[in-house]
Amino acid sequence: MANLNIKPLGYALGAEVSGFDARKPVPPALREELLHAWYQYQVLVFPAQPLSMTEQIAFSRNFGDVDRNDMAPRYRDPDHHEIVYITNKTLGPNMMSAKRVGRKWHADATFALRPQKGALLRCVEKPPVGGDTMWANMYLAYETLSPAMRAFLDPLECVHDVSLLPGAQESNGNSAEHIAEFRRINPPVIHPLIPVIPETGRKTLFLGWVREILGLSLEESAAIIAFLDQHAGSPEFVFRHRWSVDDIVLWDNRCTRHIALPDYDHSKTRHMLRTTLLGEQPGRLAEGRGSLGNRETLLEAVQAVS
Repeated sequence: MANLNIKPLGYALGAEVSGFDARKPVPPALREELLHAWYQYQVLVFPAQPLSMTEQIAFSRNFGDVDRNDMAPRYRDPDHHEIVYITNKTLGPNMMSAKRVGRKWHADATFALRPQKGALLRCVEKPPVGGDTMWANMYLAYETLSPAMRAFLDPLECVHDVSLLPGAQESNGNSAEHIAEFRRINPPVIHPLIPVIPETGRKTLFLGWVREILGLSLEESAAIIAFLDQHAGSPEFVFRHRWSVDDIVLWDNRCTRHIALPDYDHSKTRHMLRTTLLGEQPGRLAEGRGSLGNRETLLEAVQAVS
């Protein structure tokens, strides 16, 4: 049995886990201990774990079903479909650019019918300084709202739209053909704004690529979303990780948000490999509410309340 060591890293969330080799099979008792720590701390850092792609995929399966990334085929490794590149390296001609991915607070792929349960990100190369990632605790973001605001938000549902993703914009360097394909296989979907996480029984604030709140106008939606965005990024909810090569970070995508900070020399390489875990709670298609195709309508709504 591994001598597992769990050390909290932040007040709001985050813990470092050491004392075992992630390249080796994980015994059932150790797996249960890791799952318990994950649900408690939301973000787990595994330092000094030099995994191959195959080993990363195998380790990821201890935490759930690993996604083959069919909704984003041009971001994944051609030989290991479970691996997505988060990199500023130049990729092949049939790959979509991920150079500017993650530079605003977000949860991953909330535009999917089954939003991701979580993800594991491994650092392969990093710039000499900077390139940190921050995560925010969305349990706390919800629980610190006033009772009246929580009662208002609890029954609401949101439309999540892939068009809002930076990678779905031609300005990000992707071809119109690639973007059209990306939008076609990811139509708008509807998810609760305040879901309950089964393993903890706690309510969380589920903010991602939200276009509008059902039952509200675009202007009203933009005002509520802007307030929640600002509140959810409060420093007291945040953990910041400074990467080292061969770090693996596992996070719960259902009850956290994160941001990849662009605070580094972009002529230097920042190369990460991500595996993602399928969620259990499906949403539904937003029938009759097609993709915006661009941000103009939503931006007009934001400007109206700013």
